[in-house]
Amino acid sequence: MGVAYGSLACSRGIEVSLFVEEAYRRQGVATALASRLILTCLRDGRRPNWDAANPESCRLAEKLGFVFTQEYAAYYRQPE
Repeated sequence: MGVAYGSLACSRGIEVSLFVEEAYRRQGVATALASRLILTCLRDGRRPNWDAANPESCRLAEKLGFVFTQEYAAYYRQPE
């Protein structure tokens, strides 16, 4: 159905990552999964960070209390 995980992690924080199967999207699954992961992070003294890559991710992050701080350049390597 879905999973929430820390794609990058260290002793001080994680980057929140989510995946929800297509059939379960727009039903609150991502909100529930992310909420649980964020609460676990905060309980354990880690800082949850959100790197939104699309408008849906931005909306969910804002819904969960994250605020936009700054843009940055991202680089991707294209396969040859």
